[in-house]
Amino acid sequence: MITWLAQAYRDLSYERKQWIIRFFSPAKFVLTAVSDLFFHVYEVSGEENAVFITSLEPDISFVRYFYPDATLRKTRTIFAWSLPGEIRRNERAIIALNRNLMRFFPSGIFTVPFVRQVVSLDKPPETLKQFRKHKKTIQSYTAEISHDSERLRFFYEQMYLPYIRERHKDALIEDISKMQYLLRKNGELILIRHQQELVGGLFCKRMGGTYYALSLGLIDDRWLSEDAVPALFYHSMIRARELNARFVDFG
Repeated sequence: MITWLAQAYRDLSYERKQWIIRFFSPAKFVLTAVSDLFFHVYEVSGEENAVFITSLEPDISFVRYFYPDATLRKTRTIFAWSLPGEIRRNERAIIALNRNLMRFFPSGIFTVPFVRQVVSLDKPPETLKQFRKHKKTIQSYTAEISHDSERLRFFYEQMYLPYIRERHKDALIEDISKMQYLLRKNGELILIRHQQELVGGLFCKRMGGTYYALSLGLIDDRWLSEDAVPALFYHSMIRARELNARFVDFG
């Protein structure tokens, strides 16, 4: 019964999960703990006896640090207590492992640090070296802030999805329901224009003293050569300073 509930919880939308958290926080704790015991096993293409195992959605970019150009094919779902046997069956196994489970794997474990790009806002963005060389084109863009759900959907469908899918065939796509939920809480959309033409957007959220740049998209790839991406980052720092944030996290 508990495992069925845990699986059902994993399949809920982001907003439904937040509803459960608010009203059933003890139940959420149990469901999350149990759902973390489910692991999905993926074969790594082009590699003999190599698998990627995770209890979350697979991060193909992470796998490609070790196997460039690899693709993943899901083969089965197992419980955490089956992990040792799965490791023995394969010569190479990468496991995205909850740190609470690491104690059960005393040998053969190494961690890979993720480096986040966090920028202090103690100086105006126009003084930063990475923006000075793009100053002329960046300042040709104007920005607007939107909290409108329809604008968010337009950004998601016309900018974010095409931009991500064009670059990453097996990209982990952000769920629009999560963006919609955050939009009603502490999220907002930065849209930039060039001579009144809508160019791109950056979905962000404020949490504590940090402003997070979460999802980026462009209406057309031709704007890449026109410094649209630096312009989005620049305007996100301007906005963060308006909100008295201390840092911007670009992921």
